[in-house]
Amino acid sequence: MNKKSLVTVLLFLGIIGGISIGSFLEKDCDFSENENRFLAEFPKFSWEDFTSGDFQDKLEEYLKDHIIGRDQWMTAKTAVQKTVGVKDIGGAYLGKDGYDFERITPESVNDKKVAKNSKAVNKFLRFCSDKLGRDKTYFLLVPTSGLVNEDKLPDNAIIFDQNKCMDDIFARIKNGQTVDVRESLLSQKDKQLYYRTDHHWTTEGALLAYSYWHKTAGKGEIDPNQYELSTVTDAFRGSLYSKVLDYDSAYDSIKVLKNTLDSGYTVIADGNDIGGIYHQDKLSEKDKYAFFMGGNYGEAVIHNEKALGKGNLLLIKDSFANSFVPMLAEDYENIYMIDLRYFSGKLPSYIEEKQISEVMILYNVANFIGDNNIFKIRKNTNEQAKDEEPLVVDGDSAYEKYSYNSKSAESYAKAVNLLASEMGQDSSEMGQVASKMGQVARVHDIVVPLGSGIITPDNLEVPGASRQKTAMEEIYSFMSEDVNKVNIYDGLSSHKSEYIYFRTDHHWTQLGAYYAYQEFKKSMGQEAYPIDSYKTIDFPGFVGAFYNDAQEQKMVDNPDVIRAYQPHSKDVTTMISPGEGKKDYKGKVIQDVKNFPAGVKYSTFIGGDNPLTVITNNEKKDNSACVVIKESYGNAFVPFLVDDYQYVYVIDYRYWQGNVADFAKEKGAKDIVLINNLNMISNKYLVGQLTGIIK
Repeated sequence: MNKKSLVTVLLFLGIIGGISIGSFLEKDCDFSENENRFLAEFPKFSWEDFTSGDFQDKLEEYLKDHIIGRDQWMTAKTAVQKTVGVKDIGGAYLGKDGYDFERITPESVNDKKVAKNSKAVNKFLRFCSDKLGRDKTYFLLVPTSGLVNEDKLPDNAIIFDQNKCMDDIFARIKNGQTVDVRESLLSQKDKQLYYRTDHHWTTEGALLAYSYWHKTAGKGEIDPNQYELSTVTDAFRGSLYSKVLDYDSAYDSIKVLKNTLDSGYTVIADGNDIGGIYHQDKLSEKDKYAFFMGGNYGEAVIHNEKALGKGNLLLIKDSFANSFVPMLAEDYENIYMIDLRYFSGKLPSYIEEKQISEVMILYNVANFIGDNNIFKIRKNTNEQAKDEEPLVVDGDSAYEKYSYNSKSAESYAKAVNLLASEMGQDSSEMGQVASKMGQVARVHDIVVPLGSGIITPDNLEVPGASRQKTAMEEIYSFMSEDVNKVNIYDGLSSHKSEYIYFRTDHHWTQLGAYYAYQEFKKSMGQEAYPIDSYKTIDFPGFVGAFYNDAQEQKMVDNPDVIRAYQPHSKDVTTMISPGEGKKDYKGKVIQDVKNFPAGVKYSTFIGGDNPLTVITNNEKKDNSACVVIKESYGNAFVPFLVDDYQYVYVIDYRYWQGNVADFAKEKGAKDIVLINNLNMISNKYLVGQLTGIIK
C-alpha cells in the first residue's frame, strides 16, 4: 500500500472512529422533534439476546438513532438523492410545487385489517343507530392529499388505489350515515386543502368537509366563503418534512377561523383543564399542528355554553379531527372526543353516562386502514347489537326486520297513560282536579307499523313482519281506556298496493301518512279532506337509509320520489326552534329540497327533526291548538293537521327539554297526538327519552 492510500484509509477510519466516539459521548436524546417519535434506547445486554442476534440488531437501531449530527447527515443524504433525481425518500414522495406525500403502496394495504376495522365500526354504528337513530350517527372518512392533489405527485409514483379502498370501506359500513367528502374536496383542489409538508388537511380543507357534513346531516347549508381566516404561523414544517429533511422544503402557514379564536370554550383533557381548543405555545415547537387541541388525548371534553345546539356529540377520531372540531363546537353544548389509541373505556356505557345524542367517527383513510385500535370500538356491543343484517334486500327495495320488546312496550304505554291522567282524561283524583281547572286535553296515540309489516311481497320472508299487527294490538292493550288508540294497521293494509312506504328508506311516504291521518279523523267522528284535493310537489332522487345499510346499486339506479302534499290553508307561519341558545327561524311546512343531497330530502316535511316547531294557521281565529309528540315518522303526518288547528306545536322528544303536560296546558291544547313507529317503541333508550318529558 502506498503512502497516499494509507493516509486515505487512516483519514476514513479517523472520521468513522470520531463519529462513533462522539455518538457514544453525546448525551442521549430520547425524543426526535424532527421525526416526532421516541428514539431507540441503548439495549440491555444478555447472553441470550447476544447469541440470537437480537442485541446486535437493537444496537444497530440505537446507533442509527443516536449517531452524532444525525439530522445533518439525513439532510445531506436527501440533497444527494435529489441531485440524482430520486423522489422516494424516507417513506415519502417529493412532489411538485413543494408538496410532499405519504408513500402508501398497494402492498401497504392489509385487506384483512381493513375488513376487520370496517366490521368493528359497522357493528358499533349499528348499536348507535338502534339507540339514537340512523340520522344521528355519522362515519366521515377523509382522503389523503395523494388523492386530492394527485396531479402534484411525482411521475411514476406508486400509490394505492385510494378511491377503490374508500369505496370498499363505505360499502362495508351499512349503518348510520356515511359522509363522503371526496367530491367536495376535489371540486376545490385549486385551493391549499392539505399542508405541503404535513399529512394533515388545512383549516380550509376541514372547513369544506364541515360544510358538506352540515348539509348532509340536515343541519342547514353553510357557505365556506363567509368565514374569515387568520394566520397564526407561517413557519410550519410537518411530519412529511421530518421524513425527508429536505433543506429546500417549503414552509406552510397554519390558519384558523377568526371567529373561533376567542371562543372561550372549556376543554378538559384526560381529567385536566388544558385551557382551550387552541394552544399558542405549540407554535414555538416543532409539531406546530398541536396548536389544535394541544395534541391527542384518550378523552377530551369541549364544553360550549354558547353553543347554537344543545346536544352531546361523541366524536371518535384521529388527529384529523383536531382542526375540524373548532367548527363542530358551534353545534353542540358538549363534544366528547375519544382517541382509541389511548382510551380503554366501554363506549356503550359511556354513551349512557354522558347522555350522548349524536355520534361521529372521523378518520383519515391512511390511519383507518392501518389502525390497530379500532377493534376496541365494538367492545360490549354484543348484547345490544347483532351481527346479522337488519334488512332483507329485494332488488331496488329493502324491508326492515322487526323484533318486539314487551317490556319496552309496557313502558311506552305507561308513559302515554300517565300523560292522559295528567291531562284530566281519567277518573283519578289527579284527573278530576285537572278537569275542574279546565285543563282537559284528549290524548291520542298512533303506532306506525314498519313497511315490512304492510307491503312485503308474499314470496319474500322478512323476520318479524307478520308479528307487527299482533304487536300493535298488544301495545294498545297496555293503554287505558282514556287514551284514543288510533289503530291504523288495517287502514294502511287496504292500500298496500299503493306507494305508501319508500323502497330505499325506512319512512312511510306522505301518502301513507295521509291514510293514517284519515283514520285519526275517523276516530274523532270527522272526515279528512279527499287526497286529490291537495296540491302536490314532487322531489325525485331520494335515496334513503336502506341504501346506507345495503349499498345496493339498484337503489341508486331507481331512487324514490318524495311527493309532498301542501296544506289547503295558504297563510301559514312556521317557526323552528333548533335548540336552546340557537335563534328561532322561519321555515316552511313543505320546504324545497330539490337541491338537497339524496339522503336528506325527507327533511322537506316541516324542516326535519327539531326540538320544537310551531305552525300557525293565520286563516283560523278559534285558538284551537294541538301538540304532536313524535320522532321522524311524524314529520310527514303533521302537514295534514295544519288545516284543523290554529296552532300546531310539534315536539321531538329526542331533543326537546320540558314537561309536555305543562306545555300543553300553557298553550291551551285540546288534543295531544303521540305518533311513533314500532321500532321506536321497542327501543328502551328512546322510550326513556319520551318518558322523561312526561314525568
